[in-house]
Amino acid sequence: MAASDEGQAAADEEGVELEDPLEEDGGEEADAEDNGDGEGETGEARASRKSLKRKNRAEQRAEWKAAQKAKKKEKRSGKRHKGPPLPRPDDAEHTTPKSPEEVRAARAARKVAELEDFRLRSSRGTTVVLDLEWEEAMQSKELKSLMQQVLYCYGANRRASHPVRLVFSGVQSASQTHAGLSKQAGYEAWEVQKLEGPYIEAFPKEKLVYLTADSEEVLQSFDPEKVYIIGGIVDRNRLKGSTRDKAVEQGIATAQLPLAEHIEMGTYSRVLAVNHVLNMILDHQASGDWRGVCERCVPGRKKFLGQGETETAADAEPSGNGAEKADTQG
Repeated sequence: MAASDEGQAAADEEGVELEDPLEEDGGEEADAEDNGDGEGETGEARASRKSLKRKNRAEQRAEWKAAQKAKKKEKRSGKRHKGPPLPRPDDAEHTTPKSPEEVRAARAARKVAELEDFRLRSSRGTTVVLDLEWEEAMQSKELKSLMQQVLYCYGANRRASHPVRLVFSGVQSASQTHAGLSKQAGYEAWEVQKLEGPYIEAFPKEKLVYLTADSEEVLQSFDPEKVYIIGGIVDRNRLKGSTRDKAVEQGIATAQLPLAEHIEMGTYSRVLAVNHVLNMILDHQASGDWRGVCERCVPGRKKFLGQGETETAADAEPSGNGAEKADTQG
């Protein structure tokens, strides 16, 4: 999946609006191509070709805008976990707040109640670590893409009916990762545990399970007592197998999600973006239905396997086109 495709897929997953991909380079780049090729064409043929390209770009932009409009509408009307009712005083004669002070006080009380409710629900879930200790292995563009995926992860967890205890590891104060995350509004107040050091020093090794598509173990359910790790890598397929190798070196368990038991990946890579993996965990905590999880959370067109069928690793050998995907799970 190309960089813009992965970003749009992730944005569609969370309802976040991205910039028009055609706004950035579509017009000027295409015009440059028009001026640089087609030698030997007549002026009329060249003008016709330019007109056709501009028409195609206009149609693509219109489709993109229509998709964004539909996504906004779906987001406004979509189901979302609602916090507890606004706490009210014991005074039976209390009425809806009217003054600005009462409105602000009521809003603050609602935020406190919602935060307490979120903490209670997340305490019942499992623990998920986003392993952000791979900064030195990534290029700046890849790191920027990872920051976007982390942002989607946090938003998804805050909105989830069954959230997890989310942890970021390897976020050192002087790192590019910390600098990128700090640019996000309200980052310092995010409901997430932030570790400057590695996760291996924060949790018992026997509780750690690294989620990687290269594992031979297939995970069927999430144990609230375990700590599941998602590798924070956007590597353009350069670091294949790195997460498994890291887990083996650290002496911790590994597991893969049971995608091959439910969908035929074909030539698509089994490696998913970080936010897609977290969405699958959140969805399974709420539904317990892996087939439904695959249908709702695995991006792209999917062909479901019949009962009793299981896709082999050879059938789903990655095609090598894993650009802009995290080396985590699939």
